[in-house]
Amino acid sequence: MKKKIRKPIVWTIIGVVALILMVFATGFSEGIETAIEWIVGGASLLTLIVATMDNNNKGLLTLIGVIGFGITFGLIAWSEHNSSIRRDKEWAIRREENKLIFAEQARQDSIKHIEDSIQYQKDSILIAEESRKLYEREGDTIFGKFLFGMSKSAFDNLKARIDRETGGNISISDYDFKILDSEFHNNKLYSLKLISDNEWTRYYYHDAHEYEEDNDGSDQVQHIIGSFSKKYGKPNGSTQNWHFSHKDISVYATSSYKSREGLLSTEIWAVFISFVQPTTASAIYKAKEEKKRNEEQEKKARENELKRKKEAFGGGL
Repeated sequence: MKKKIRKPIVWTIIGVVALILMVFATGFSEGIETAIEWIVGGASLLTLIVATMDNNNKGLLTLIGVIGFGITFGLIAWSEHNSSIRRDKEWAIRREENKLIFAEQARQDSIKHIEDSIQYQKDSILIAEESRKLYEREGDTIFGKFLFGMSKSAFDNLKARIDRETGGNISISDYDFKILDSEFHNNKLYSLKLISDNEWTRYYYHDAHEYEEDNDGSDQVQHIIGSFSKKYGKPNGSTQNWHFSHKDISVYATSSYKSREGLLSTEIWAVFISFVQPTTASAIYKAKEEKKRNEEQEKKARENELKRKKEAFGGGL
């Protein structure tokens, strides 16, 4: 019968191997402090193992085991405390790094804001000068005999004449357009929108999120922009808009009608040209916003008054 191996040396070797693996797994990833904690903690556990497996000197070895347990749990708490300190340090470093990043971002934003303001001033000066020159040439003319500020009756008479003589068509940059919409303020024309006579159909597939390969109107739009650029200069802001102090012009292609069946939408597209008197349009917008705010304030006042009366009838209960 073979004698069982109980010598402490066997368990010592096992403990040492385990200890080396722990040190290798943690020492490089968390720093030298954690490696030292594992070494000391592993040595204490190793003492406990030796004490448990040896039958000789039970009293002394039991005492060593108890001490080993105490040291082990103490070192676990110490390790957790040190880890917490390290985490706090890391967070503090990260906070400082973030502060530096945010400060640099704020500095860059400030510089860009200044540059944008300077560019805006330059653009404003340029627009003002170009507007002055254009107004000297054409005054309130929109195009042809249409004028900003013309009365509703004068507009209707001119439109009726166009309807009689050309079927409502107006030729602009080699394309035929019709009057789509007109707006007046105090009986003065301030907005006029045209739509191309040659509309076309496009199909949009919702499952593929794309249009069928066809005409998107870009050729017509670019042709008109090229023609307008000869008179108004290069578009400012975007590639298809002109902004002057007395006239805004926009050229674009989009759908005027849509219908959908399942995953297929059928759209009718056209080219649009919009002429707007910006000062009047801005004044109308501000007046509408002011009216809206006043109505909201009056509504809130009525609600508060109604609430006060209801609470009064409740007698403070």
